[in-house]
Amino acid sequence: MLHDPSANGAAGAFLLLSFYVNGASFLGYAILAERRGLRTASHGQKSLYFTAGLLEGSETIAFFVLLCLLPQHFALLAWGFGVLCFVTALARVLMARRVFGG
Repeated sequence: MLHDPSANGAAGAFLLLSFYVNGASFLGYAILAERRGLRTASHGQKSLYFTAGLLEGSETIAFFVLLCLLPQHFALLAWGFGVLCFVTALARVLMARRVFGG
């Protein structure tokens, strides 16, 4: 991205925004779960309530490895992964609406 900011800047900004939105949806769900006393051990003992998502830790690590291996495709990969992050966030919001009402 630093090599060609005019070609990769928008994709990088979109990717960063998608990370923030996805993280906010994750933490928002965890806050609602805590307030309602929900507990789960399906992802191990955690201090936060973890919800399953389309993209989790392994997928994110694989994405960053792919970026390192194919930096010439940064923009395409960033747009694609960003869209999937937004899909994950939307799914989490819809799940929260179903579980917590609204």
